[in-house]
Amino acid sequence: MSPAKIEPESPGIQVALDSVLPLRCPDEKSSRRYRAVLASIREIGLVEPLLVRERLDAPGKYDLLDGHQRFFALRELGQTRVGCTIVTDKEKI
Repeated sequence: MSPAKIEPESPGIQVALDSVLPLRCPDEKSSRRYRAVLASIREIGLVEPLLVRERLDAPGKYDLLDGHQRFFALRELGQTRVGCTIVTDKEKI
């Protein structure tokens, strides 16, 4: 069986932050890296969109694949929408 191919589908789509579900807990919010991500987003905004996959069991909801620290920083900053790249698993559709 070959590995699934994951390809970007729609870069730059804006979705509600509360419809994105993180798949893991963030590193400590007191870590130097998290504080740097938070400061960067506060100063210049989100540079790289979050990488998400739409949930099959909940249309309009997305699993967060990459960008957990960015996600939690945006939430801490009170953002309600976020730029995302949506990926699909072409072999499972």
